Amino acid sequence: MASSTSPSTSTPATLSVSFPSLHPTTGLPITFNKDYYFNVHIAKFAQTCIPFGYLGYQFFEFPNPSPFTGEPPEYAFQTVGYFETMEGLQKAVEATKEEAMRDLKEFVDLGEGVGPAVVVGIKSEEKWFGKGGS
Repeated sequence: MASSTSPSTSTPATLSVSFPSLHPTTGLPITFNKDYYFNVHIAKFAQTCIPFGYLGYQFFEFPNPSPFTGEPPEYAFQTVGYFETMEGLQKAVEATKEEAMRDLKEFVDLGEGVGPAVVVGIKSEEKWFGKGGS
């Protein structure tokens, strides 16, 4: 029996890529070229990943300062990509990871050898509240 941390390869999956709000070396706010990110980087990723069950993405920009702490948030931007299956996500990452890492310097100034935080998730439960929810 599979545990909740070892999903079936047919389980729907997400890939979350988070960019820090502050440069890891200088401590200054990062610069992020959203035009390039959406029109070039994400466009290339999507084109390559559609055959692997890529469904689309959501992009989040976190307010700075945080409305809760008054401090810069840990992350400035996050993209969540959705895939039909974990297997498809794994194949997509394998097919794109080298080019994606090379392309980082074109839209974000994290410094040499530094990348975003990347987390893989699985859909285990969904519950919506409020309008249209139960």
